[in-house]
Amino acid sequence: MPDSAEYWGGHRMASSQDMAERAELADRVVAQLQFAGLPAYIASHETWDMVGAAVTFDKLHATEGGGISVEWRPDQRLVRAGFGLDPDSELDITAVDAAERLRLAETPAAKQAIRHHLEIDRNMQSAIIGILTSAGLRAYNPDNDYAPSEIAAESP
Repeated sequence: MPDSAEYWGGHRMASSQDMAERAELADRVVAQLQFAGLPAYIASHETWDMVGAAVTFDKLHATEGGGISVEWRPDQRLVRAGFGLDPDSELDITAVDAAERLRLAETPAAKQAIRHHLEIDRNMQSAIIGILTSAGLRAYNPDNDYAPSEIAAESP
């Protein structure tokens, strides 16, 4: 039987049934994280600056890396500090450019801010994996070099 899957840009896409199951699982992940006391939500373009566990599900087929993922999003003040900026400053391209130069200078303050941000990411990743596993889901670090603190979540 020929492959009837939909493709986009050379990538196999998830079926509508898979997407419905992912949406249901994403809601379950959000509910379990909220039950544990963490702010959690389904991520969208409107939630880019919200603090908490951002839960996403993409349209790629599982064989293409598609599925449910969770990313911890800290307060924007921590993000700015990680760039080497004043935590209470506005984040704009000029500030980011200045921060990049500061980071490249490898000042002790910039190094500490980056270490602190990474440590929070690692600790939150571990906590979220523990919470979801305790709730009966399969949660793990997918070893994504592009998103080192990402969490993958699946039904058991």
